[in-house]
Amino acid sequence: MIFSSRNEERRQGEGARGEKNLPLRCPLDFGTWNLGFGILSPFAIFVKKETIMADFNQSKNSTQLAPSKTKLFFKRIRKYIYLALTLFVVIVGIYVYWSFFFTFSDGYRAGLLQKFSRKGTIFKTYEGEMILSSVQSSKNVALASEKFLFSVADNDVALQLEKLQGQNVVVHYTEKNNTLPWRGETVFIVSSVKLNE
Repeated sequence: MIFSSRNEERRQGEGARGEKNLPLRCPLDFGTWNLGFGILSPFAIFVKKETIMADFNQSKNSTQLAPSKTKLFFKRIRKYIYLALTLFVVIVGIYVYWSFFFTFSDGYRAGLLQKFSRKGTIFKTYEGEMILSSVQSSKNVALASEKFLFSVADNDVALQLEKLQGQNVVVHYTEKNNTLPWRGETVFIVSSVKLNE
């Protein structure tokens, strides 16, 4: 090797001049080495090279793993879209429940069951009509009255009402905020009926 030949020449020159053997210094600044430098220098260069390559690979991997600004932007937008969709579904669910299933009021009505039928073009529903007498004469004849239109969703209640047409009945009803086409044409849903004695 080049370093070994130069060190040998230096050693021979110093021996001829009667000078003491001095430790040999590596020109690559790896420290002071004795005669074993010729064996250790390739190992030191290999270790240095491996360290540099490891640092380079680590920086390269960190650069690849770091998300870009565009990806972060789209990730944030996707998060807001999911949040908006969830909020929309919750609002629609609350509106549907309040509008079609929430019971606004309930109570009883008494009167003459004047009409009861099953009708509809696409959805067949039970619809009824009662006359609610407010003022009656001495002969039990209604002088002033109003109509109570209702729907029935229960088949058993509908069968009972069919048998009580033309009689005075008392019905229990619930009032919804809006109608459903398969439930009935009115917001008043009768759930039970009994004969008014």
